[in-house]
This record gives sequence, C-alpha cells and structure tokens, in this order.
Amino acid sequence: MRFSFKAIRKASGLALCAVCIATGLATGSAVLAKQDDMTELRTLRHLSSLSDALARLSPAPKLEDMLRDIYFRADVDGSGAITFADALILQQLDHATQRKDLIAYWARHDLNNDGMVTSAEIRQTYLPEARGSLMAAEAASSGADTDEIEARLAELLENRGARLFDADADGTYTFEDVLSEAEARFPASPDGIAALKAGSGKRWTEPTLVLPGFDADRDGTVTEQEFLGPYMALLAKFDTDGDGVLSDDERTALREQSKAALKTLSGSPAPSWFD
Repeated sequence: MRFSFKAIRKASGLALCAVCIATGLATGSAVLAKQDDMTELRTLRHLSSLSDALARLSPAPKLEDMLRDIYFRADVDGSGAITFADALILQQLDHATQRKDLIAYWARHDLNNDGMVTSAEIRQTYLPEARGSLMAAEAASSGADTDEIEARLAELLENRGARLFDADADGTYTFEDVLSEAEARFPASPDGIAALKAGSGKRWTEPTLVLPGFDADRDGTVTEQEFLGPYMALLAKFDTDGDGVLSDDERTALREQSKAALKTLSGSPAPSWFD
C-alpha cells in the first residue's frame, strides 16, 4: 500500500530525502555502541513524529505499513537493501531541491528578468511588505510615517536581502553568482558532497530515517528486516492494545521516553553514513 507523503510532510515536516552518505561503516566497538545508542534515540524520535503525523489523518494508517512504505521509497534501486548508492541518490535529490530553492529565492528579486538583481530591485521587492505591515499595525491611528517605513524596510533588507550572493562584490547579484553559491553549498557530485562534509569540521546531522546503526550485521547495507526491527520493538512496547496505531496516551509515553533518551545522549554526534 502506498501513502501520500505530501500529507505526511505537511503534518510532520519529516524529510525522507535528507540521507547522509556512506563511505564505509566505523568498526570500533566504542563507536558501534555509540551508533546503537544514537540509532535508538533517532528511532524513538522518528516513531514519535511519525505517529503524531499519522494521528492527524483519518483513518490513521498503521505504523508498520507506513514504515514499510518509507523503506520501499528509500530503496531507490529496488535491490532489497538500502545501500551507499541509494543514500547517494537521495542526498543528491535533497541537494537538488536546496539548489532549486536558492535559485527561486534569487529569481523573486529579479523583477525585470534580466538575469541580474540590483539594489533598487531588492528595495522594490520589500517596500510593499514594509508599508503593508506597518499600515496594518497603525490602522487605528493616523498611519505609519516615512521614517517608520524606511526603518522597517531596512530591517527586511538586512534579514532577507542579505541572503542574496554577490560573488564579485560589485553591488549586483547575477544568475552566475547564485549558481556558483548553490553548487558550493549543495554540491551534486559525490566528491563535492564528501569535500563539503570534510571541510565542515563536524559530522552531518541531516534528519534521516535510515542510519548506519540499523545495519545489524555490519555488512554495509540495511535490509528491510534490519530497518523495521528497532521500530517494531518499540511498537510492541508502546502499542499496548496491539492495534498498530498509537493512541494519545501511547504517544505521550513514547514522547516521554524520547525526551529522556535525548537528555541522556545530549551532545553526542549522530551516527553518519560517512564514518
């Protein structure tokens, strides 16, 4: 059974495509133990978020069916296991979406569609909002004066206009500038993704539903059984009436355990497919 992920994402904000990339799994016993702890925490949090999202649907699908659907989608090549190749494709899809959003944000300011955003266009983009927000606030009085509008406009320019990129610092924001910035921040190639991670000085922590800690036999792949195992163990514990759907009380108990686990492991790095 396939489900509408549009409804699920709108309800919960879950992001299936944000999956970390693997060059191999860590093999040290201490690292593996930490991965197991963090995978348990992530499983608790994901199950809690997913059950809350499904509770908004009527009728609420069974969690096991939804988890199988999630796994089916993450197994991009249909090999029967989540592999490095699957994770790479999903990360590339996520980066493509991020690049698209960055370019769309720039295009919103290119009012005359000439491939270049000027300071005048940025001002024109936010002036109606600056005027509208202040006029609404001052509707009961004599209205906002010019200084107030300019102050609000300056605030908008600082907070939003600053998100545009001027690579050569010439005062204009070209399509080439935004393309360069998009590729630097969200590279498409495997080497670019690896270099971005290596240069960050920290482990990636994108939300992901399939982590290396699920790889029970440490063979570098995650099978459906390995993926479902931790979730089904939690369901058996919290789904006290065995109906496959968590009630309000059952979800509350799950959230409490998730909070306790988070407090215990606070500050620990998330397991990553990169290690």
